[in-house]
Amino acid sequence: MIAQAYYWLTKICVARSELEQALHCAQDALAIFRTVGDERGVANIHSMLGGIYARTGDYAASTQRYRVALDYLRRQGDLSSLVTMLSAVGANAVVVGDFTQARAYLEEAHRLRERLGGLVSLPGIRLNLGIVAQAEGRYDEAERYWQACITAARKLGPEHVAAALQIGASLNHLADLRAIQGDFAEAEQLAGEARAIYERLGERKHVGMSLNIYGLVRQGQGLPAAAQRYHQEAYDLACEFDDIHGMATALNYLGQTALLEKQHATARGRLIEALVQAQKLSAPPLTLAILANLAHSSAQMGEVNAAVQLFTFVCAQPTATHQTRSRAQTLPAHATSELATRTLYEREAVATVASLDDIVAQILSARQS
Repeated sequence: MIAQAYYWLTKICVARSELEQALHCAQDALAIFRTVGDERGVANIHSMLGGIYARTGDYAASTQRYRVALDYLRRQGDLSSLVTMLSAVGANAVVVGDFTQARAYLEEAHRLRERLGGLVSLPGIRLNLGIVAQAEGRYDEAERYWQACITAARKLGPEHVAAALQIGASLNHLADLRAIQGDFAEAEQLAGEARAIYERLGERKHVGMSLNIYGLVRQGQGLPAAAQRYHQEAYDLACEFDDIHGMATALNYLGQTALLEKQHATARGRLIEALVQAQKLSAPPLTLAILANLAHSSAQMGEVNAAVQLFTFVCAQPTATHQTRSRAQTLPAHATSELATRTLYEREAVATVASLDDIVAQILSARQS
């Protein structure tokens, strides 16, 4: 009974976003469940701890907890709960850029959900499979998954908040894809539909992605001043909700916009700010996207060797997305030419000389010196 009380108290704290208190309550519950030999209780607490750690941005700790619960569910043959846990582990892998693992967990969850029937977790699984496909450069597959996510989520009804949020996220990802493909009119329309969903639900904190897509559209149309206004609005909104990922993303786009206007000092400053925020998270794909823009900044300022070394490092990382690697194609011509002359041996040497954390530390240290 005491353990159950701690369990429910943990859920209340999570609902209130009192995450530190939730961790304390969950640890107390875990100790009691272990003492009485309640394996199911132990697994439930590990699952809750996984969710709490994910909320704090500690995805390694989150995945470790989820896997304990996952092992128990496999032993028990609890297939419905297994779908949820596979989806959670896969979602964590997406954030940290382990796209191979993400695909494996999410595809297993998808097969199992379709075998069992029902819609529980299905929209979220398809949403994340689409993100993996886009990260790996399979845009047609990504679009199919996001359309399938929308179809499944709509079956849950307009009042199902989680499903509506997943529709909004899928629309925004489709909009991002259209912007990459140069279809700016459809990109803006899809982002507008997503924004309308968030505003109908009163979920303002999710509007930032739509705003950033408006900004990307303006960048693609050669309107950097208009793009800056949208990215700044997204940044301000992220600050309002203390959304570190949102802050880093918007700052990266603000830096990218400044690069278009050849505002070298402003671009570098925004990108360094983005890097500082990104380092508070365990999100290598975001960090690498920022580094790619810093490579552009170095190239614009005539620091060709630094630009090529940094971009060579970025492109060699398995956690870099296809879109980040594609940024090499838009480097200034002299840097692109230098990049093309590098041998495979030289590229591998640059890629293995330091870790991502080392590279970021060097850049931030240089800023302070």
